[in-house]
Amino acid sequence: MFVVPLWGAITVVLLLWSAGLVVRWIAWMRLGKRSGDAIVSGVVVADAAPIANEIRQTRTKAKHGWRWSEDSFASTSQRFTLRRDDGELVAVDPIDPVLLLWKANHTVAIHESARKRLAKLEPGAKVEILGSLDRRAEAPPDATPYRDGVAATLVPPRGYPMLVSHKPLAPKLRAMGRFELRRIGFLLGVVGLSQALVNHLWFSEIHALYTHGMFPTTRLVFGVVGAILVIACRDQRPPLEIAQSADEYEALK
Repeated sequence: MFVVPLWGAITVVLLLWSAGLVVRWIAWMRLGKRSGDAIVSGVVVADAAPIANEIRQTRTKAKHGWRWSEDSFASTSQRFTLRRDDGELVAVDPIDPVLLLWKANHTVAIHESARKRLAKLEPGAKVEILGSLDRRAEAPPDATPYRDGVAATLVPPRGYPMLVSHKPLAPKLRAMGRFELRRIGFLLGVVGLSQALVNHLWFSEIHALYTHGMFPTTRLVFGVVGAILVIACRDQRPPLEIAQSADEYEALK
């Protein structure tokens, strides 16, 4: 007797969740196009790695080896300069967390079942950075010599962490928008299936078939469309591993 109210509440939650994902989808698609936001490319000018992402992992037994899973994530950063292709210098003032969009390439062992994986932004690297560009800002008082005469300052974009990538960022942002659409499609598919299957579906359908010689069209459409959406949008892996890392497997030796 509580099946319909329960599914009604679940449906409302799923629809509200979908509405929130629509907002996120719009934000990803507009990111980098709003006034003040920019994707700036250039070469890193610094004395040492100005940004580091640290992922702590623990090891657990897997079927054919070991699985390393993320325990914690930390980002450290300091000011540096970016020299653009036209020679213009841009001061980068990051605020943690800054996300480096490539796999960690340094490993530091803690003990047998724990380790740290590090990704670093190295001096001389060619990167694209998403941030908010301010051409009115002046170099800070503690500017290093090669920061003198910077033309602008890049800070994190409003409402998002600063993103740094070795590869073009615009396709990655569009991919995140498509990922949000897949999440929306999957949730709407679950809603469609739940509406088709709830409230003694098979008994009512058999009764309708006996009485009218056909299945009720609305429920059938909800079920078919819901199933198609769930199957088409079942891949829920994000294209950007933001603040997390995929599990890593180590085969038994």
